[in-house]
Amino acid sequence: MNNKAHVLCVHNGDQMKDKIWLECLQLIPNKYHAEINKFRFWERRQSSLIGKLLLKKALNFFSVDKTLLDIKYTTYKKPYLEDDFSFSISHSGEFVVCAFTPNKEPIGVDIEKIERKIDLNNFSSVLTKREKNSITQSREPITTFYNIWTIKEAVSKADGRGLNLPLNTIDTCQNYISLGTKKWYYKPISVEDNYKCNITTTCKDFEVKLKLTTISELLE
Repeated sequence: MNNKAHVLCVHNGDQMKDKIWLECLQLIPNKYHAEINKFRFWERRQSSLIGKLLLKKALNFFSVDKTLLDIKYTTYKKPYLEDDFSFSISHSGEFVVCAFTPNKEPIGVDIEKIERKIDLNNFSSVLTKREKNSITQSREPITTFYNIWTIKEAVSKADGRGLNLPLNTIDTCQNYISLGTKKWYYKPISVEDNYKCNITTTCKDFEVKLKLTTISELLE
């Protein structure tokens, strides 16, 4: 099995000019246009579009004989392709990431911008006792929380149940997470200081290949 997990990352801090927006939109199937344009704010519309473009680039990277039109969804609304190819997309703040691997092993990625003013008490129900202790004892409790949160989100995405999976059943205080008969292994991805990002898969000794790309490169 290929033990490399590839990650494409785009900085999404500025609104595209109309010309660039239309060029990008034309690169994806028409069926997704309404889905993207339904979002009220340009940041969300643009993140959704970039996510599709990153996936398209990922498919081209491995010469996968599939297109965006071949995406299907599970009963839990997890997108997937019927091929030896797994992917996961996430966005937050000014970044969009797409993780992918050329095999059927599920993969999950989550990125979150660190918001310093959040009340951690609001998240008590999704944390295990050990995680709460880890946050309390940390010199950077907010940062520690976001690291825990992105691991949980990445695992829930890879598992396929998303938020239907109780997050307090995911204990991140060891180097793997057991869910049923599967073990999930995770690694951090360094994007920017005020962001936390984690990736997970069932492959124990996987290597992460991060590539920072640009919107201009997605148009090539």
